[in-house]
Amino acid sequence: MIKKIVVLALAVLMFASCGQNSDSEAPEVIQEQAEALPSLTPGDLLDNPDAYAGKRVMLTGMVQHVCEKTGKRMFLSGAEGPEKTFKVTAGHDIGEFSIDLNGSEVVVEGVVKMQRVDQAYLDNWEAEISTGVKPEEAHQGHGPEGEVEESEVEDARRQLENMRNALQESGKDELLFYSLEAEDYREN
Repeated sequence: MIKKIVVLALAVLMFASCGQNSDSEAPEVIQEQAEALPSLTPGDLLDNPDAYAGKRVMLTGMVQHVCEKTGKRMFLSGAEGPEKTFKVTAGHDIGEFSIDLNGSEVVVEGVVKMQRVDQAYLDNWEAEISTGVKPEEAHQGHGPEGEVEESEVEDARRQLENMRNALQESGKDELLFYSLEAEDYREN
């Protein structure tokens, strides 16, 4: 009788331990699924940017333009054509994008960023333009590195005026702009 109880107890423990192993694997599977990034096109992001703000995504598109001056920005379009482009900025680890990427299809992984432009933002920008030195560089003692060239001042004033007009025409308190801060990218 004791032998039967011991065998029965061992069988129960064996079945219970098998059940626990399968349960303990479930969180790993869930974790792997959570790490899978949504694969999007520029059109997907432009159609519903709020759904992805602050989230990591994978963006595939054709490079329409890489900023020649700094290499810090590029604009991707999808099958919708070049009229629907999404801005991608180089993250800290990337540094800059090569202008050789123009016309290439790329896959970019990164975080969708949202920038709010309101009256206070525009006033701060105007102060930067008026002084010729960005406030954060001025109080950090960067001096000449923070100075802005005259042609850049003209461009900045035009952009500022366009933003003020756009904000006023929108009838809203703020404008929202979205971009992807790239953490990694590769040519497809």
